[in-house]
Amino acid sequence: MQTFEKISWEIGEDLRQRLGGAVEAEICQKAILYLLKTPTERLEMLSLSSLNDALDRQYEREQLLRSLQILSGSWLDLLEVFFKYYDEVRDEEIDVELESVSDAEESGQFIHPATGMPIDNYRNNLFMYFGASKKLRDMKSRLHA
Repeated sequence: MQTFEKISWEIGEDLRQRLGGAVEAEICQKAILYLLKTPTERLEMLSLSSLNDALDRQYEREQLLRSLQILSGSWLDLLEVFFKYYDEVRDEEIDVELESVSDAEESGQFIHPATGMPIDNYRNNLFMYFGASKKLRDMKSRLHA
């Protein structure tokens, strides 16, 4: 039977080979162990900060972001990336499609998801977070079976 530690180690080994020993392989391995051991309901809205806390805040932001790209990329596909926009006027958080964020990064202008109005200074109110992918949820359910 597979264990959390064994799965984390095997994926980490593969990453070390692919990344040539870069620190991101270590971060991914530790993050995978955290993701496997943490109850699924607590993996619904993981911020960069909460993931950094789970890894004892020992990595630089850019290293953590590169690792999250790996964890959410098509090869591992353990995390999904989501965005919310905080509308200060309405005092509400609004879900934002990844495509809208990509378009805003290219054009420099964000289109408000509810009103359709362009917003120039949107970055301070746009928040990225992560959630367990179907693949991760399935993996966790097999481990707990």
